[in-house]
Amino acid sequence: MRSNDIRNSVWITTDVHFAEAFRYVPFAENPGFSVSELVTGPMNAGIFPNTDFDPTLNPERLAFFGPSSAGAVTSWAQAKQWFNFGELHSPTRARSRCGS
Repeated sequence: MRSNDIRNSVWITTDVHFAEAFRYVPFAENPGFSVSELVTGPMNAGIFPNTDFDPTLNPERLAFFGPSSAGAVTSWAQAKQWFNFGELHSPTRARSRCGS
């Protein structure tokens, strides 16, 4: 990405049980190069949070949506507040690539 001057990329990842967003600035010598990641899970995500993350690519946590710990949720009524659904809208002139 850096060698091809691809900038402002957003990665959408999943299979966790909470929602989170990161900005990575992996190259100290090039702070203008960053990558964003939106982390999601199943629609009922939010009851098995993990607040630890890998510091390798110099991440900055932008958002976290989930309880402080899995033990903090002990009933359906408490769990419901963490269930979520979202949409992502991208400008039509933005280039996009989807893949797995």
